[in-house]
Amino acid sequence: MAGSSRRERGRILTQTGFDRIWRAVRLRFPDDRPSYAAIARCTEPGAANASAVEYITAETISRILRPWLDAQRDAVRGVDQRSLEHLFCAFGLTLQDDDHQSAQIAEDAPADPNFVGREEAIADLDGLVSRGFRIIVIQARAGIGKTTLARNYLQQKFTSVLEFPIAKATKDIAPVEALLEEKLRQLGEEPGREFFVSLDRLKRRLQGDSQSDSYGNRLGILIDNLEPALDPDGRFIDPHRRYVELLNVLADPAVKSTTLITSRERLHEYMVSVQHYPLRGLDLPAWEKVFQHRGLRRVDTPAMQALHRAHGGNAKSMDLIGSNIVEDFGGDVDAYWQANQANLLSQCELEDQVNQQFNRLQELSPDAYNLLCRMGCYRYQDVPTVPIEGLFCLLWDVPEARHRRVIRALQDRSLVECERERYWLHPAIRAQAIDRLVSTPDYPTAHRHAAEFWTDRVAAITTQDDVQTALEAYYHYIDMGDHEAAADVIIQKRPNRWGTNESLGRSLYKRGLLRQAVEVILAVVDRLPDSYRRAKLYGILGAVYYYSSDNIREAVSSCQKARAIAQSVLQAPQNDDDALRLRLVEINALLTIGICHIALGEYDEGIEAHRQVEQLCQPLQDDRFLKSVWFYIAYLNLRLGNLKEARRLADQLYAAVNQLGDRQMPSWVTEYRLFFLGLTYRELGEIQRSRLLYQRVLDFGEQSAYGQATSKALYGMAALDTEEGDHDLALRKHAASVQYLQDIGAKYDLAEAYYQQGLTYQAMGDTARSTASFQAAIALFLKMEAPKQVEKVKRAIGDA
Repeated sequence: MAGSSRRERGRILTQTGFDRIWRAVRLRFPDDRPSYAAIARCTEPGAANASAVEYITAETISRILRPWLDAQRDAVRGVDQRSLEHLFCAFGLTLQDDDHQSAQIAEDAPADPNFVGREEAIADLDGLVSRGFRIIVIQARAGIGKTTLARNYLQQKFTSVLEFPIAKATKDIAPVEALLEEKLRQLGEEPGREFFVSLDRLKRRLQGDSQSDSYGNRLGILIDNLEPALDPDGRFIDPHRRYVELLNVLADPAVKSTTLITSRERLHEYMVSVQHYPLRGLDLPAWEKVFQHRGLRRVDTPAMQALHRAHGGNAKSMDLIGSNIVEDFGGDVDAYWQANQANLLSQCELEDQVNQQFNRLQELSPDAYNLLCRMGCYRYQDVPTVPIEGLFCLLWDVPEARHRRVIRALQDRSLVECERERYWLHPAIRAQAIDRLVSTPDYPTAHRHAAEFWTDRVAAITTQDDVQTALEAYYHYIDMGDHEAAADVIIQKRPNRWGTNESLGRSLYKRGLLRQAVEVILAVVDRLPDSYRRAKLYGILGAVYYYSSDNIREAVSSCQKARAIAQSVLQAPQNDDDALRLRLVEINALLTIGICHIALGEYDEGIEAHRQVEQLCQPLQDDRFLKSVWFYIAYLNLRLGNLKEARRLADQLYAAVNQLGDRQMPSWVTEYRLFFLGLTYRELGEIQRSRLLYQRVLDFGEQSAYGQATSKALYGMAALDTEEGDHDLALRKHAASVQYLQDIGAKYDLAEAYYQQGLTYQAMGDTARSTASFQAAIALFLKMEAPKQVEKVKRAIGDA
């Protein structure tokens, strides 16, 4: 109890108490801020100070005043009440109840729970101030938290703050002359009759010719919400040009003040020296902290991450959404996101906030407004940023010489994000942009220009980024309702790393983008008339289903549709080029059907399909097409017991591949076909050749990002390692193969990978894990309706 009582007697000054005692101290020491020892001497009783009652040590004076004078409020320790009374008495004052409070209560009082996540910004502002910048413009779009940061910073760093408020609307802006008079009176100065006389008095005050403020510290100055006073070029409008003179005084290196300006728009007054500080949205931990304080449940969820990302960390959105989640969704973030993710501006306050920015831009800079709306046509998803050329293409009605100036107008208003000339819109801004664009004639034009830009942007496919970039054109054509153009995007061929042309659809599935490939094809294929386009898309879809489908019969069905459409279209007269393209669709469809039969373990059906490919290729008089099918025919002959024919074809292909060198892969050679040649040699007992071919698949696959072929080669190599007794190495390769195939959803290859893994465990005598791998393979083969493959696995475990 005694300890508790002692702590309770610890008292600290309130703002009111500090203001009273410090004014009295300054009257006693008018020339400079006194030391704590000097103040302590004033408390010595005697003739020199008749009011003093008892001497107070310099240390105690420090504990009373330092938290206010030196911004050390985090080191609150408190003193007994008698010390405060004696200090006040020494300076002719009587301590009042509202002059002090419990130190414990002050220490336990929580910080502002809504001002979080700005430690980095405060440190940045400290750095700018320390480098001598007198005026700092905190710039960001609406709701980011500019004013909150500025006020909190000034309150933390300065004991006195002057605020020059700018009205929300241009018509309501107060004349700077009236504001200046008011602020001078707050500083205890009489304004002059002329504006420049008042400015001179303010300047002398800030230079320290008299007290900077009642505490002897520098002043903090806030000019809030500047943009209504600015014209389209970021300069003060004519009725308020005198604000430039005020800023010149505040920017003078001799003044002892720091001015923070908040603005949504950049200030471009070349006569005024200011430093701009772009303020970003709050990070995810800050949102989570605020939401937790409000009692929201489960804030660490994907929905919370998506919500934060959609609003770009906007502090105002955080405040409004947090309240809405508490009031209408019982504190459930996931439920709120589920209900509102399709309408990011569902709350009126959020929509009004964004609308005001768009409306002001439309009034001040119509070209920039048009560009912002047109930028809404971009998705900012798979390709999250747009290079500056993608904005140039949307300025078709603006002279080229003005393109960068128009883009700069958006940057100056914090309506676009930019890094190294790549641009993007936060989802809430994009939602408003596309809403406004969709009702204008610009909508189809913007999409078409954007689609053509993405198409021209990618000359060759060498990376996954190239694939996603080229595919962006597809989404623009879909939004326009131009399904034929969208189909052409998928069909269009570009050179790959080896110089061989391949369609974008093939590039998609080669890089493991199987689900996306299915989605984009299904969205258009049945909206097309029977044509080369439709046949080609069904052929690509069949290949994708082969790699990804739970049921390989879907792949066969798609390829049969491709073949039937090609044959139907060929009934009408065609020029030679179109006829060849349709024949190749039919050939490729039959190739895929044959491969599907191999996956199902149906080798007779597989070789029949590939014999038909041979027959179709004969009239083309191009042995590249024949070679492409021989890889599979060699393997099928092996499986059907025709070992001599299998070896003949394999040796012929091996010789042809060897002639290519290590850096060539023409169209008739693919990583997948090389795998089957390696598998053929393995079954023929040619382990060295098999390993060399698998290694070549790995090398090619890594260079071309063909992960699925690489994974097949890995489990093929693992099987060789198992035969040679290196089980640890085999298991590492199996694990890598299984993981990748799981990630992309390649069902058939994953089933085969599990089967091969099971064989390795079996060779090690690990029955439990071999059984688990075999059962995983069986489950997948059952989904594919591949009974012969199921029998193969069961034979391996002795259950047949």
